[in-house]
Amino acid sequence: MCSCSLLTVRLIWLQSKSYINVMFCGYRVQKNSLIRTQLPLIPELVKTLTKRFGNGHLTSFGRRITNPQSLFSNYSTRTSSSIPHQYKIVFIGNDSFSLSSLIELTKLLSPANVSVVVASESNIVGKYAKKHNNKIYLWNDFKTPEFGEKLSAEGYSFDFGVVASFGYLIPARVINRFPLGILNVHGSLLPRWRGASPIAHSIMFGDPETGISIMKIAPHRFDVGPVLHTKKVPLDPHIREPDLRNLLADLGAGALIEVVKNLPNFLNNPIYQDERLATKAPKLVPEMADVDWTSKSAVDVYRLYLALYGTLKLKTTFNGRKVDLDEIELPLFIKTDGKNINYESKRMNSEVSLDELPAESVPGQIVYIRNVLLVRCCDPTWVVVKKVKLGVKWMNATDFKNGFLSKGKMPKNVERKFEYIISTPILKDSQANF
Repeated sequence: MCSCSLLTVRLIWLQSKSYINVMFCGYRVQKNSLIRTQLPLIPELVKTLTKRFGNGHLTSFGRRITNPQSLFSNYSTRTSSSIPHQYKIVFIGNDSFSLSSLIELTKLLSPANVSVVVASESNIVGKYAKKHNNKIYLWNDFKTPEFGEKLSAEGYSFDFGVVASFGYLIPARVINRFPLGILNVHGSLLPRWRGASPIAHSIMFGDPETGISIMKIAPHRFDVGPVLHTKKVPLDPHIREPDLRNLLADLGAGALIEVVKNLPNFLNNPIYQDERLATKAPKLVPEMADVDWTSKSAVDVYRLYLALYGTLKLKTTFNGRKVDLDEIELPLFIKTDGKNINYESKRMNSEVSLDELPAESVPGQIVYIRNVLLVRCCDPTWVVVKKVKLGVKWMNATDFKNGFLSKGKMPKNVERKFEYIISTPILKDSQANF
């Protein structure tokens, strides 16, 4: 009897040109009907197929099968103690987050068993694959029905796929090429933060913890499939997005290897996502960087700065001119608010005190104190800004004060403040349920 705990096989009956899909991952799918089944049925299935169709009338992924029992031989040792290098897979990815998983998979399975799909061979994943002699496919070719038929005709078959930070929706016709489906390395604890920028959103909204989800992708929608494995980490309230991305990339690669080494067990124990808890993490767009001083607290502005760091600079206006903001910090005195006790004092600005700020102020108001700018936020709190850019020139707080805030530089009766002009509800919609 077959000792495996997982089996997925696609059988094609050549005589009628019709497909019979037999999927042993706890379920059997046959002619669009879903029937619960058990692995002891496998020997009986082999006997039935052989008796009904005869040897030589079956193919598996384009290859004629003269002995149906051979369909199962390669899977018979794939238990929790299986030898992982038996798997042949396709890795789909584009960026540095993807690369960590590709590196570990290649170490585990060997370059010969890991083919790579990229949008462009010139990206970081494509360069790595080329250097290490992984077979490379371009996404625009790989996704087409014709390419899938070509792979089958040439005898190429893969056990499963892995996608990490790819950015394109994988169509059902591609998913169906893989008997064991496609795994996704996702940078959040699903169902929280489904979408293109989960890492930035976890920072932006001050999550106390984040992590990695290894899930099995489903067609038509991003990040809705069953979760196979998760790894959690506390979220440092001062961490910038690129640093968290690197941390989660390594965490995700490790979690993925754990899944691959014991794939049957993980596939047979999926955790289905609770749709009531689902939140969106849409792609980062320039409008997200516009700071509304009337609705955001100092902590909100600081989190936004950390979340968009390396992708977008925070933006505002001054006297009708567009301004970029950089090197943003929280003042130490903000820790007097009990909600902010988790922020480390040594990573906050201690150069100014609350006593030095005006008793009355308005959102966006700018105060210069000892080489920094303090900008009034909504609650009322103040955030520290050390660098600004008007036009093409970056300047420190002192240069900005001398050039734009000193007497004679501003018309009389005009408040020295930053203003928010563009009204964009993107961030408010980010947590909306599906």
